[in-house]
Amino acid sequence: MPQRSLYVAGLVPLLFTVLYFQLGNLTSLINQATQILGQQPATTKPPIIMAATPAFSHMEKITTITQGLISRGYPVHFISGPEFADYIESIGATYIGIEGQGPQIMSNEDLGQFISLQGDEQEVFAFKNIFIKTIPAQYWTLQRTFRGFRDQYGEKEKMIFIFDCTYGGLAPVIHGAPGLRPDASIAIGLAPYAAASNDTFPFRSGKYPDTSSESQKVHFEAQQAHRREHPIDTPVNAAVDALLLEMGATTTTPSLYDMMMRASDVYLQYGIPAFEWERSDWRPHLRFMGAPVAVGIAEHSLPEWWGDVLDAKAAGKKIVAVSSSSVVYDTSALIKPALEAFGGREDVFVVATLVTSDVEMLDFAIPANARVAKFIPLDLALPDVRIPSVAGTYVFADTEAG
Repeated sequence: MPQRSLYVAGLVPLLFTVLYFQLGNLTSLINQATQILGQQPATTKPPIIMAATPAFSHMEKITTITQGLISRGYPVHFISGPEFADYIESIGATYIGIEGQGPQIMSNEDLGQFISLQGDEQEVFAFKNIFIKTIPAQYWTLQRTFRGFRDQYGEKEKMIFIFDCTYGGLAPVIHGAPGLRPDASIAIGLAPYAAASNDTFPFRSGKYPDTSSESQKVHFEAQQAHRREHPIDTPVNAAVDALLLEMGATTTTPSLYDMMMRASDVYLQYGIPAFEWERSDWRPHLRFMGAPVAVGIAEHSLPEWWGDVLDAKAAGKKIVAVSSSSVVYDTSALIKPALEAFGGREDVFVVATLVTSDVEMLDFAIPANARVAKFIPLDLALPDVRIPSVAGTYVFADTEAG
């Protein structure tokens, strides 16, 4: 477990934001921040409300913030799915379940359909079912929680909501739908900043920004074309707009990504500015906060076979780490090809993490020069790794840089 002082250092941007909204003036902010950073416990306060999409890779990056806040004396009420209830309670937060949420991020029926699809259809289905279809239940849960806060603490207490940016429960209200709004909403960016910009090509286009004198025009036209005719984002964006209007919103969003990046008062982005293309049109009230101090949920220790990795490293072999992600269920997408490519090589030793699968369920043999686990803490593993290869884990890069 990281030292307490490291938790405080990693939480400085968030603590200053929370205190600003709670105290409302700079003098009180500085005095209270000094008290907190001086290791004195905070006085009894109303709970901070937090929420995250009920997926492992989201929860692990949000609950490390929860632990830091609780260690500083802030009570936390945490909204997520039932599979994380015990863990949320174990770190000292109060669990609030998302209305109607089952034990998995997708129902068995939806998961079966998801696995049966391929290519763009599979990704569209995932976006719609994980991030859009879930918004009404997240909204009603959040409104019930906000009403409970107001009933207990009244109108004068500052109500603060901190959430994984992919949790869409506040978005309808931000876009004009009826409902309570907190005094401060603070979104945590878990992935690369994806909002549209006139200084970059569309998110996931894979293109370097144009540097000509016409660059903003070039980027604008590319963004517009992307919205009209992209095989994944166009149907996904149409679906989120339709849902917002159905819920009573008076405005729509340029894209699902823009909604995630902008549906809050403050946006705290994991990572550092050097990980992003330069932009002149960042959203207001955005701040980068570096790598997470640690990630939670899974046991924070290396597997018992890690000595094999150290022996291979001492023998001069290249240590290659291959990691899947929480939205990739097909081990043949990265894990199997990597093990086949490196298997048998005498100059390489491979470490693979499955994330969504158990090792016992693999339908192929593990080479002698490889070891496989469901999860390995990156902050412990990366010092021994020469070459990382990932299927979408943003904080993998954050942790390596940190």
